[in-house]
Amino acid sequence: MEHEPAGTIAVVMRSVVLFTLLFAAVSAVAIQPKPSLSPADVHRAAIVVDGHNDVGSWILDYDFDLGMDGADPDKRNAQLYWIVPRLLPEPQGDEIRTHKDLDRLEAGSVDVQFFSVFAHPKDSDRPGGTHQRAHDMIDALLRQVERDPERLPLALPSDSEVSRPVRLRSP
Repeated sequence: MEHEPAGTIAVVMRSVVLFTLLFAAVSAVAIQPKPSLSPADVHRAAIVVDGHNDVGSWILDYDFDLGMDGADPDKRNAQLYWIVPRLLPEPQGDEIRTHKDLDRLEAGSVDVQFFSVFAHPKDSDRPGGTHQRAHDMIDALLRQVERDPERLPLALPSDSEVSRPVRLRSP
């Protein structure tokens, strides 16, 4: 009886193993159940946290209000003024287009918003200037909460009590 060359057996065995693995992979993909939730459903069900919002500068310096429509394309881009302030007239409140406002936070299902408090180095030219700028910005943000506490509830540090759930959208 003649023996098959070892190379031929190895090729056949590799082919059988490869076919089996390929069949298993295709079968596994074919029987995957269709997800019952769409990506939008998952997003709405998740707790969405935005960890950085610079709008405090626009609130403090130019009277922007988070209740205003900051998405209006006919309004002036706040960042453009910040980049070239001497070339453009200073914007005021409802003339400003920003990245965030309450309507867009709600539309994006944002549950938690962290506001950044930033003192520009130009504020350090006087003693206590950056400290004062930071406190002025915090006060401006707190006035936003006072204006619209239902849509912009305040969550305090973890060592104090939060009187109600912090949600920007209705359940």
